[in-house]
Amino acid sequence: MTRLLIADDDPDVLLLLATALRLAGYQVRTAIDGVQALTMVSVHPPDALLTDLGMPSLDGWELLRLCRSEPPLADLPIIVMSSVEGLASLAAARGADGYLVKPFTWQDARHAIEQVLARRTCDV
Repeated sequence: MTRLLIADDDPDVLLLLATALRLAGYQVRTAIDGVQALTMVSVHPPDALLTDLGMPSLDGWELLRLCRSEPPLADLPIIVMSSVEGLASLAAARGADGYLVKPFTWQDARHAIEQVLARRTCDV
């Protein structure tokens, strides 16, 4: 079963997305901010991380940078989420594997997850 971690400071987004992805067959854990997410990925790395870019304490950009700088986490598939359109190129340049513009459907998220996991499998 594919293990996901979703980091977002909006509890409604966490609840809705986590519930939909669990119903789709994923094992899902959630983090309310980047600090909690970084601790969780360090202790029990998921198969993929979905993170909001705009979170307090430690935002998604910094979480992405920290994950990419840690050898055990450097290859972790990371999908960033934002309500701002037009950041896909910047996100890719900073090491993100995927980009979702809010609002999106759970099918959009599932498609993005499948794409990044398939790409990682092909790269290995």
